Amino acid sequence: MKKLLLLSITLSFLMADKTYYLNVKNMNCGGCARNIEKLSNTVATVTNMSFDIQTKDVNLTIKDNDDIKKVLNTIEEKGYKIKLKD
Repeated sequence: MKKLLLLSITLSFLMADKTYYLNVKNMNCGGCARNIEKLSNTVATVTNMSFDIQTKDVNLTIKDNDDIKKVLNTIEEKGYKIKLKD
């Protein structure tokens, strides 16, 4: 039973979510935000996403095993200018 519990705890840490903070210079409207959300969902398991159109900031939470570079490349290929914030 202890081994099963330990395995369960270990797996939950391995499958944790990771949040990234982005700035999308040319995200000007809700339509842009929806496009970015759709594009992100095509290459990653997005668990949460929020947008601030005024500041052009995006908070993106994906499964830890997903590749943020792949997400960024997919969005940039559609013409969006993205900066990954610290």
